[in-house]
Amino acid sequence: MAALRDRNWLTDSDLTLSTHGAARRAAIETRTDELSTHRYEVIGPDGCERLRKLSSALSIRIMDADLAFPPMLSQRYRDTVR
Repeated sequence: MAALRDRNWLTDSDLTLSTHGAARRAAIETRTDELSTHRYEVIGPDGCERLRKLSSALSIRIMDADLAFPPMLSQRYRDTVR
């Protein structure tokens, strides 16, 4: 936490993202999206739909196995795929 405060990513008072921290996080999220898009563009919309169908059931089984997948994320994923 101290390193993030020192880099002005967190506020000193309540340890929430500062304006700078929020901007950096947004930039990282944007870059992550840019880097991940190519693989999906290659297979196209039909390939993406097939991949989703093939992987959804397995992903839900993994989450149901209670392998420490964060509960908030697992519920959000379940809501998305069902």
